Amino acid sequence: MGNDLERSQWARSLAGGWLLFTVSVASGARADGRLIVLGSSRTLPAPLRCVEGEWLAPVAELLAEFGVKASYLNSTKSLTIAAPGNRTATLTAGVPELITGVGSRLKLAAAPEVENGLFMIPLTGVARWLGLSVRLNKNGDIELNHGIIDMRTRAAGDKFVVEIVGSGPLSFTHNTIDAPLRLYVDIHNAKLLAPERTIEVRHPLLQRIRSSQFSESPGITRVVLDLQGKPKFWIVWVEQSNTIKVVLTSEQSAQPSAPASRPRTTQGTALPSKKLDVDKPPARKAPIPGAMTGLPPMNPHLPTDRKKWKDIVIVVDPGHGGKDSGARGTTGIFEKDLTLDIGQRLSGLLRSTGATVLMTREDDSYPTLKDRVAFAEENKADIFISVHVNASPTPNKLCGTETYYYTDQSLPLAQYVHQSMIASLGRKNNGIRQRKFYVIHHTTMPSVLSETAYINHTDEEQLLSTPEFRQRAAEALFNGVRNFVQLE
Repeated sequence: MGNDLERSQWARSLAGGWLLFTVSVASGARADGRLIVLGSSRTLPAPLRCVEGEWLAPVAELLAEFGVKASYLNSTKSLTIAAPGNRTATLTAGVPELITGVGSRLKLAAAPEVENGLFMIPLTGVARWLGLSVRLNKNGDIELNHGIIDMRTRAAGDKFVVEIVGSGPLSFTHNTIDAPLRLYVDIHNAKLLAPERTIEVRHPLLQRIRSSQFSESPGITRVVLDLQGKPKFWIVWVEQSNTIKVVLTSEQSAQPSAPASRPRTTQGTALPSKKLDVDKPPARKAPIPGAMTGLPPMNPHLPTDRKKWKDIVIVVDPGHGGKDSGARGTTGIFEKDLTLDIGQRLSGLLRSTGATVLMTREDDSYPTLKDRVAFAEENKADIFISVHVNASPTPNKLCGTETYYYTDQSLPLAQYVHQSMIASLGRKNNGIRQRKFYVIHHTTMPSVLSETAYINHTDEEQLLSTPEFRQRAAEALFNGVRNFVQLE
């Protein structure tokens, strides 16, 4: 109850103190007012101008402070903006809408304009799409910020979860301090969009949470967790909700147990016994040139104690199959064939440990998504690995590796698998993402879906076409599972 009260007070103070994405900002701002970005007043090459209740501002270059790149094409009088998370949009002078990279259209209160060679952006409309906040201060100045808009806490079985919600994508680091034991998260280029406060939690793992504006220039918001009981923790970025999720668990529950005894709920306790720096991606190797040339072979470190594996049931799910070809490469190769090959290689490695390994398909057949989930449940699987390769709507636009999970208990498995894939394959690190994909949403054991590489990216399609790269992908998945089981 205390946590809910603190959260509601936080939300009320936020709503009362900030005007987020509303045209009322324009109606109250002074024509000679300043634009303040992340706490600093900025000199603009042209004054703010109000049109149709919206402020036009020449701020394309300033958006770089929020991780946004802008490029202007004079021939079409259009500005393309690229935001974190592979999001793009285009603005065209005289057209009151923002067109996203996937073709959706956002109506704007006023059309962009070109004035004396400067592209004037509808400030509130573009800020809304970017996830930035616009505030009108008491002096009639407009403040453009990005930062923390909410904090949420909840107990989850033997774990405790803290969620730090941003107005848009957040960049952060973390560290721990002893005597007394504290974990702090620093959110960079961000403002605390609510009063500083302390939330008393009084949980066996956490005493309190404190938030503050640690630095004004550069803008750093700091959230401090006063810990107790020496809990283990992991931190993950949840892209679709712009949330930093901190999960605390006790030392005792963090110890690995026999997989057969793992609870079949979304509040499982199959957790790592060592701290994970998930906001610091593993160091990337140089991109893999051509078809695996110049790379040393990778030897999976098989556990020596086979008795510890004999009770583990692992289901490997090669994506698609049969009538469902999945994605198709520019050379005509199909995702279903690649996933089956990688899945078979992975299954062979896992069987060498003594574990029971089952595949949802072992040929060019098509089990439905429900069939795959039912197969894992009926066989009382302890781990579920779904193997896929990715594709983008536009060939050669995207590349890299990503790993998906849904439930809290699946996050450690996703972390181990993703770390291994990035370190071994050397492709672009697209991160760990939480999604409601059917097979990882409806399975009750730790489950992940791995997207190895992009089949319609020329370089990665060439790699996927080689048995050496597919073997390396299988070995990377194997090592991720091995580290999760922690039977070294």
